[in-house]
Amino acid sequence: MIKRINWYNQAVYEVFRPELDRRARMSPVISDNMAPTVNVGDFIIAVPADRYEGEGLYIVDGNLYRVQSSGSVKRSELWLMRDNPLYTPRDVVTYEWFCAHVLGYVTGIVRIIDPRFFEHRARALEAEA
Repeated sequence: MIKRINWYNQAVYEVFRPELDRRARMSPVISDNMAPTVNVGDFIIAVPADRYEGEGLYIVDGNLYRVQSSGSVKRSELWLMRDNPLYTPRDVVTYEWFCAHVLGYVTGIVRIIDPRFFEHRARALEAEA
């Protein structure tokens, strides 16, 4: 569960810093509810959000969801969906509820292939401090 969006690891931040604006934050994925789209061990890049901006991945109450409009003309209901079939596939919430509980919009997914690079960079940053 993601309580808030924050830099997870200074080494990861240093590598991706040129690509991120001041509002973007990187956080590790610790739940498999969105697998195989986003897996445990991946990182998400997210920006703060306070409303529905269109279909996409959002952090809502600390959990990652694919959010989509129910298709109603008034946009009064939104679907919170999980990609992993082991979880309840969809919850329906009101637009007002969503706006009160959304924390961020996911703009990117980073899949780490070789974590040794980040471990090495973290040790180098510690040595500099």
